[in-house]
Amino acid sequence: MVELKDPTTAIVRPALADAAELDRTSFAWLIDPVPPATFTADHWENAPLFVSRSNPDHYAGLPGLNDVDELITATASRSPGMTEDVRIIRTDEKGELSVRPPPMLDNGLPDIQAMYRDYQHGCSLSVNHLHRRSAPLARLCGSLEEDLHHPVGVNLYLTPRGSQGFRPHIDTHDVFILQIHGTKDWYFAEPDDALPLTSMRPACDRPLDAYRKITLQPGDLLYLPRGFPHFARATATSSLHYTVGLEPYRLIDFMDDALQEMAHADVRYRHALPPGFSDLPVDGAGARDFAEELIRQLHDDRFVERVGRRLEARRLRPGKATPTGHFASIDAAEDLGAESVLVRLPGIHCRVRQVEDVAIIDFTGNFVSGPAFILPLLNFIATNREFSVKDLPGTLAMTDKIDLARRLIGEGLLQIAQSR
Repeated sequence: MVELKDPTTAIVRPALADAAELDRTSFAWLIDPVPPATFTADHWENAPLFVSRSNPDHYAGLPGLNDVDELITATASRSPGMTEDVRIIRTDEKGELSVRPPPMLDNGLPDIQAMYRDYQHGCSLSVNHLHRRSAPLARLCGSLEEDLHHPVGVNLYLTPRGSQGFRPHIDTHDVFILQIHGTKDWYFAEPDDALPLTSMRPACDRPLDAYRKITLQPGDLLYLPRGFPHFARATATSSLHYTVGLEPYRLIDFMDDALQEMAHADVRYRHALPPGFSDLPVDGAGARDFAEELIRQLHDDRFVERVGRRLEARRLRPGKATPTGHFASIDAAEDLGAESVLVRLPGIHCRVRQVEDVAIIDFTGNFVSGPAFILPLLNFIATNREFSVKDLPGTLAMTDKIDLARRLIGEGLLQIAQSR
């Protein structure tokens, strides 16, 4: 193992925390044994983090090497946007990069035999957006979003021994690299521009001697903030890793949402510039008036809350694979009783609100509403992961609590613990 003394990288070797104490999809589990507070203070958006665990089973609950064939053939098709998610990648000895989609069969599925041949000849296989296709990876991403509040997605990379996928490049999102199978050498360098925007099109022209090297073993993790040039090569073994990409919600994104909120509320900000505007003097006065109104609005807590609800609405949109086992819960709901234990699965985000005399619980892809007096009960559900029906607060009779719990199971928010 290469020990890096540079303070931008930490190699961590303490014993793992008791697995029973950590949700095996939580952020604390992902970076264990590094405390989340330490990560936030020392690494978030600032410095790489290397966690060397000597525990190849840390990611045992995630799809492994033997699942890659199925992930490709059972989830990729000729449907719009799906074939682009599967790519064949290679950087040759001269540094030339080749990226292409997989050959397709007449039935709309990727030609897996052709992909086997490409892999045998040194090509890496990439499957993007696996959080839309794999329930375990969707649960991981949903749980991380619940902890971090930033959008998270997962890509898969399978590289044959001694081969390289991408050339040195710079990402404009943060990445957590989870080594699943085999070993891989990772090289990274200091950024020229911290936290680059996509529109900045950051170039990656560093000499090779500017890069530092670490080797990831199964169960290890590497965090790279956006902006750090990097590339990787498989060693004497093939390598399978997941890149968990975090798309940051930045201050500039909040300000964009604030401008959108102003424009939705006031037609003055929806007017087009006059015909031929590029040949006219810039209306600085109008822009200053707009900026001054924005500043005034940002002093209003109600406006800021409305802007925040825009982000909340995006978090509630469906876009990940559905957790498994729900049909069994619906079947078991017929026998629901006061002692039945209910769970709200990680990754199903929810919020509670009241509109006049109606209480509403919104959750990923759906909502349930009822009279205002059930608001405390809905707040309890939104803030507790596991509870029994008899624990539900409020003045509802037990039969009514059972009926409400049965409805929330049917709508997809809750599951029965015994049926999972």
